[in-house]
Amino acid sequence: MSLTRRAFLATWWSLPLGLADGLRVGLEAVAHNSLFAESFHLRALASASVAVLFHAAVFFLLALVGGAVGSAVRPGEQDGSARTMDRVVFLALQLGYLLVITPGRSSPPWLLVLLAVLWVLGWMGYRTWRRAAEGLRAALFAFACLLYGAVLVVQGVLPKVWGSAGVVAVSVVLAALLLAAWPGSVRRQAMVLGMFLLVALAGAAAPDVAAVQAPSEGAPRPVILITVDTLRADALSAENTPHLQRLAGEGVTFRRAYAPSPWTIPSMYSLLTSRHPHEIGMTGQGSYRLGDDVIRLPQLLPSGFEARAVVTNIFGTSKWGSWEGFDGVESADVASVVGDTLIRGMVLPRLLLGLRPLHYAYTEAIAADVTDRGIRQLEQLAGSSFLLWLHYYDPHSPYDPPAPFDQAAGPERPKVRDVRRTSLSFLRSGMKLDQEDRDYVRALYLGEVRYTDEALGRLFTALEDLGLWDDALIIFASDHGEEFWEHGLVEHGHTLYEEQVHVPLLVKFPAGRHAGRVFEHPVSLLDIVPTIADELDQPLPAGLPVRGLSLSALLDESVLEARSLYFEGTIHFRELKAALQWPWKLIHDPADEHDMLFNLEDDPAERFDRSRAESERVQALSGFIRPFVEAEQARSKPESMDPDLRRRLKALGYLQ
Repeated sequence: MSLTRRAFLATWWSLPLGLADGLRVGLEAVAHNSLFAESFHLRALASASVAVLFHAAVFFLLALVGGAVGSAVRPGEQDGSARTMDRVVFLALQLGYLLVITPGRSSPPWLLVLLAVLWVLGWMGYRTWRRAAEGLRAALFAFACLLYGAVLVVQGVLPKVWGSAGVVAVSVVLAALLLAAWPGSVRRQAMVLGMFLLVALAGAAAPDVAAVQAPSEGAPRPVILITVDTLRADALSAENTPHLQRLAGEGVTFRRAYAPSPWTIPSMYSLLTSRHPHEIGMTGQGSYRLGDDVIRLPQLLPSGFEARAVVTNIFGTSKWGSWEGFDGVESADVASVVGDTLIRGMVLPRLLLGLRPLHYAYTEAIAADVTDRGIRQLEQLAGSSFLLWLHYYDPHSPYDPPAPFDQAAGPERPKVRDVRRTSLSFLRSGMKLDQEDRDYVRALYLGEVRYTDEALGRLFTALEDLGLWDDALIIFASDHGEEFWEHGLVEHGHTLYEEQVHVPLLVKFPAGRHAGRVFEHPVSLLDIVPTIADELDQPLPAGLPVRGLSLSALLDESVLEARSLYFEGTIHFRELKAALQWPWKLIHDPADEHDMLFNLEDDPAERFDRSRAESERVQALSGFIRPFVEAEQARSKPESMDPDLRRRLKALGYLQ
């Protein structure tokens, strides 16, 4: 048998790996997008097919290398020892490839050992298949398939709720596919791979945008919610974000807007529900899943409204309860599953070539992609009443702005070069940096902000071209800020200082109402839900625990009462709480009852603790915090964190 023929038949061994990888991307794609277009199930199958074909191509090359090595070592031999040698080399290459594409740091060592054992069992079965008794063949094959099904569940590829029934079902399907593809001939193997190729091509041709919606009755009322991950309030400027400055000029700038938490999941879920993080189970290290009884923004919209979203980041997945009420969700970080599959499979060559490796096992969409997808949605939704939520991710680490937006950072600084490749957790290890290193890191961050602003400019132009700009309610906000050593650390999630919780908030009201105003009163992301409901003349249900206020109503008030805001949900180090009653801000550490008090009017950088000199004010703000802490403590113990969520949070640097 020729080397090429043997290498082609060896692609059979790629099917378990390709099917597992394809199952992962396919299930995630369906989970994110199944409501989005009827054709998306076909696109999910196409994504799985691309995974199979890619891994088959890799295994074909590995088999060629193994055969070439075997022939080189035993140049005069025929099928006997030469074939044994190329099989041994092929097995070693498979194991190496398996270890490379498996997320090593986030997978337990025993899982890698188990995968290696699976591969060896497969090879033992292959070598003894012709000689073994029928019963032994069947038992070995069934055991390997069951073990592989169990690995898929343990690794989080399949939901754990599927339990033993899910393991058996997946194993049966896997066994059927592998038996159907058993390499009895090149023709049969070509037919199997050809089937996957046809599915991939069919899925690539399928539309990924839902059909045109019927126009709603009455005048259309478009609502655009735009959020940007990790955007500091002071990152907006005429020079750095000209398109957002234009939005501010035609809307209202809320100069003292705050996020309820310094990291994404609790902050965004509070935005969607207008409730404090601890009320919806978003503090501590629980499951971070919204309960079915929690009312979300899209569920409060008037009848006839279409609610869609194009989002990125890890909270964009249905299993954490984000999407109840949405008519369609396109998660841009996994919708590009073809590219994701290919890139994940190319980790090793990218590392060898010195290119940017992936910092977690899935890719985050860039701003241009989110805008492109958003424009396609707007084209479909124009003429109807709708809510479209777009979430941009680029300012989050790693800071890797594309050219020319990285030019202001200057030449690469060797000590911090990894900021363009991974999360910033390595900078929290006490690394000593000079000011030039720190300036370089921040300049890259600002480059990401400029790039995002450029993408937003295209979105604003599309809104004008579609005739939506004037009548749309456009709300722009960030989920949290970012620290750049103002208090000794970097990134976010670990403190409640201003650089992490002070965020930009811009609102353009329909018909140019309140255009150009600057609002100085403290407001919160919790105010977004009641503002949208107010603007749509949609009364909130009686008894609904909404903690925010309508910004529309606040703008119409001539005299504003003093307002207190509450902060919580730190994820690194200790769990901190804070209260703000402008200009006074108290940061409280429940672990040791330590308090720090700052006057933000005189000390916006929070350098001077005034708690000793202002004991009565500390007592008053502590009294405001106490009921929140007691309510959190009274809640039942949170569910354990989903293993997949824990893996992704570790990859992002949130967990150690």
